Amino acid sequence: MVFNKHSALASYYHDLLDVIRSFSYQLDTSGKLVIERDTADPVRHSHLFKVQAHGRLVRFLEQQKERASAENDTAGTSKNGDTAIFPVIQMGPLGIRQDEQITMALLGLATKDWVIHLTSGYFNFTDRYKAMILRAPAQFRFLTASPEANGFFNSKGVSKYLPPAYTWIEKQFYNQVRRAGRAQEITIEEYRRPGWTYHAKGLWATLTRDAGDIAVTMIGSPNFGHRSSTRDLEAQALIITKNSQLQQALHKEVQGLHSHAQVVTEETFDRPDRQVPYGVRAATAMIKTML
Repeated sequence: MVFNKHSALASYYHDLLDVIRSFSYQLDTSGKLVIERDTADPVRHSHLFKVQAHGRLVRFLEQQKERASAENDTAGTSKNGDTAIFPVIQMGPLGIRQDEQITMALLGLATKDWVIHLTSGYFNFTDRYKAMILRAPAQFRFLTASPEANGFFNSKGVSKYLPPAYTWIEKQFYNQVRRAGRAQEITIEEYRRPGWTYHAKGLWATLTRDAGDIAVTMIGSPNFGHRSSTRDLEAQALIITKNSQLQQALHKEVQGLHSHAQVVTEETFDRPDRQVPYGVRAATAMIKTML
């Protein structure tokens, strides 16, 4: 998706990068890592650093909100446009959880008529997301990487155990869905395409089950998992549209992803190649927030 001739959005991301730069290490001309003088060193003074970075990000968000409000008042674009774009960020280590709040609010609005597609290359949705999904009356279609499409498949060292770790997390959620009696409304599919890995991420939603066109989407860097929510710095955009061409294009995008997917069943986890060693199960529980 390309955002063309949107100066306000370009300014938002320019200013966001400038704020992040202000509390990031920089490489000086002698090859040393340095940080601005008015910023605490994150290694030596981590608590003060987090307080400073949090304050700058909060000010940034407040300024962007004021700017957007002023632009809407003067230009009247909110009345004439057919598509709304809401950029959001998630920076858990710095106390910014805007993306998570927006995603939870969106899931909370879902009705039984909605169909929500959620995809991530790494199936490790947070407990809050899973609890909300199990309660929401909408139909959900999850798409994630099969072990063979995981970028760590057959890798060397400890990382070779990551695909079975994600299999174990996926199986646990599959069982949760069955226990909740939601197997008809919530399905999991795995991307399986010879020679390809899978790292797509996003959310798409139709507001009427009989109509396939997508009216809501979220695009960006989050995987909707523990690591994205609590450890990484993420940026995403919520897009709501009534533009029929864009809706159809989003629908085609989702269908293209699902065209290489297979539905997960109980037999999937019974296969010999999907058995997860007990050591991997135990380790997964301990490092879940890092995946």
